[in-house]
Amino acid sequence: MKLRWLFCVGTLLICCRAVLGDTVTVDFEDRSLAPGSFHDDGSFTSHGASFNNSNSFGYWEGWSYSNLTNIDTTLSVGENNYDDPNEMSAYNFPNGGGSGDAGNYAVAFAGSFLLPEPPTIVLPAGYRPVSLQVTNNLYATISMLLGDGFAKKFGGASGNDADFFKLTISGLNGNTLIDTYDFLLADYTFSDNSQDYIVKTWSTITLPASFATVNKLAFTFSSSDVGLNGVNTPTYVALDNLVLTAVPEPGAASSFIVGMGVMCFRKRRFKKR
Repeated sequence: MKLRWLFCVGTLLICCRAVLGDTVTVDFEDRSLAPGSFHDDGSFTSHGASFNNSNSFGYWEGWSYSNLTNIDTTLSVGENNYDDPNEMSAYNFPNGGGSGDAGNYAVAFAGSFLLPEPPTIVLPAGYRPVSLQVTNNLYATISMLLGDGFAKKFGGASGNDADFFKLTISGLNGNTLIDTYDFLLADYTFSDNSQDYIVKTWSTITLPASFATVNKLAFTFSSSDVGLNGVNTPTYVALDNLVLTAVPEPGAASSFIVGMGVMCFRKRRFKKR
C-alpha cells in the first residue's frame, strides 16, 4: 500500500516537472574556442538562444564570446583601440574569466553604426528568462578608472563627481516592450566617496515576474558621461549563465496535476475498500 502510494507521488512529481518545464543554462560552453581567444565575427547561438552580431571593416557590434582572463587595469585605453583584447575580457576580480571560473562567456557592445538594434538575445521557443550574471568588461573598467580619449575618469579629478554607468535589460515579446530592469555597473553618486564602486565580480540578476511572457532581451546603456554623440563611457557588458525555464501550455500544467492527483487518490481509495 505504502509503496504504491509513494510510487504515485513520485510519478506525479516527475510528470509535474516535465509539464512545468526544466531549466536551461546558457553558459556558452557549447561554443568551441581555443584557449585565450574570442569570437566576434557573426551572429551565433548557445543552448538554443540566438545572439546578434555584425562585423565589418574590423569593427563589430552586438555579441561576441570569449575565454580571455586579463584583468590588468593599469593599461590605458586609446582612442581607437577597438581591436584591443581588453574589450573581450570580463572584469572578474581577481581571477578573470567566466562565472565560477568557467571558460566561456559573452561580451556585448552597443554601437550605433552596424546594427539597427542593440545587443539582443532571442530566446528558444517555449522558454522565458529567469536570471543571468553580468560584470563589467575590462575595456569599460579601465576607461571609468582612468579616463580615455573619449570618456572621463569617473569621480573626476576631485573624486566627487556623481557619475554612474547603467545597464538596462528590456524584456520584449516580439517587438512589444513588456518591462525593463536596470542594473548599475558603476555608481559614484554616494556622498561618501568610499562607497563608490565599479562592479568587478559576476553579479546575479533575478528578473522580475513581469518577464514571464518575454521571448527576447535587449541590452542598452546610459551614463552620466554624455557627449554630442551619446554615451561616452564604453558601452560594454559581460554576460554568463543566462537561466531559462520552459513555459507550459496554458492550462496544461494545472489540468495534468489535478488529473494525476485524482487518479492516485482513487487508486488509494479503491485499495482501501
